[in-house]
Amino acid sequence: MAKIVMVVPAHSYRSEAFLEAAARAGHELLLVTDAQVPVAKSIWQVKMLNLDASATADLSRHLESHHPDLVFGVDEQSIDLAAALSDELGLTRGRSSAIRAANNKAAFREQLAKAELPQPRYLLASLDELISEASDDLHSRIAALGDDLVIKPTNCTASRGVIRTSRTTLGDAARLLKHGLGQDTPVLLEEYLDGDEYAIEAIVSGRELEILDVFAKPGIGAGPYFWETFYVGTAHISKEQLGDVHALLRRATTTLSLEDTPIHAELKMTASGPKLLEMAPRTIGGKCSASLRFAGGRRLEDVVLDRALGIRSSAKARLRPHGIYMIATPGDGVFERVNGIDACLEIPGVTGLEITAKPGTAVYAPPFTLGYLGFVFAEGRSHQEVLTALQRARDTLEPVVRPPN
Repeated sequence: MAKIVMVVPAHSYRSEAFLEAAARAGHELLLVTDAQVPVAKSIWQVKMLNLDASATADLSRHLESHHPDLVFGVDEQSIDLAAALSDELGLTRGRSSAIRAANNKAAFREQLAKAELPQPRYLLASLDELISEASDDLHSRIAALGDDLVIKPTNCTASRGVIRTSRTTLGDAARLLKHGLGQDTPVLLEEYLDGDEYAIEAIVSGRELEILDVFAKPGIGAGPYFWETFYVGTAHISKEQLGDVHALLRRATTTLSLEDTPIHAELKMTASGPKLLEMAPRTIGGKCSASLRFAGGRRLEDVVLDRALGIRSSAKARLRPHGIYMIATPGDGVFERVNGIDACLEIPGVTGLEITAKPGTAVYAPPFTLGYLGFVFAEGRSHQEVLTALQRARDTLEPVVRPPN
């Protein structure tokens, strides 16, 4: 049994799964949270998770007397503070700077470029610069990326604000983003890459990288928006391709100085090999981890906590095809309900369904969606059987969103 400081945001898909994993293992938990919960001996309440250096040092002094073995963040909202506290407590060294660099989309691209790792060609600009395109230098740099482009805000997560555009419509896409985000903001402008897209779940123990599962993304489409729909695993890729993916992720984690962390990566398998789109030092988002199972019925969170504590438990993935349908928002408005749930659960292959959006919540259609309405899980004898079940679920479920007043 270990003593773990777990940083838990007030609103997170991932908290419950990690809290349950810690309970299964019998670990003692000390919680740091911005949730409005009764103050107790094992709970430290903070107003916000993005503490400055002074507040982080103060909090670490409170935690130090409890002699924790690990500080752990459950998602992208919490891993920065967890890393900073871990460094302050002397449990790690340099973890905070590595996590910050990995979470910064621009810094991530720049570090990969310095290491000459395969990724899209890109440039960093502001929305206003792209709208006006007043600089001849900027114009020539955009032209060097080609005509098929993707614009991606650096301060948004998941696929929020990601738009495929051409050079001729770039100004319109930038204006749409500025209007939807409500402000000018730095963005990455990247070349659009052809090829199948995959999501990779991996873990770094020390400096050793292990791929836990590979998901095909058959519903990602070609734009103009890239809100994820289906994940189907374990994806059919050749041993050579898997080796190339492993080598790419291994070089990327080394370049970013990431150690002892889960990794969620997105990449395109191009004609010249895999190219890295995104990589984050966290587990898969939303409720998607429920699709992953390992030897003995263990879950992803069990494996991640074990590895973070230096316990080399089995991470052999099950072989049965499995997948997830992520329910996207059909339009702007107020979420009311999802019709067709009972019929969906009767579809052969569907193993579970969870609606995570709360009635009365303001929701937004892509490209400004803030989260999914829910998740459908499926298993089958083949990948096609799983995908068919998920497609039937999509066609059966009817999200009801009341138009904004």
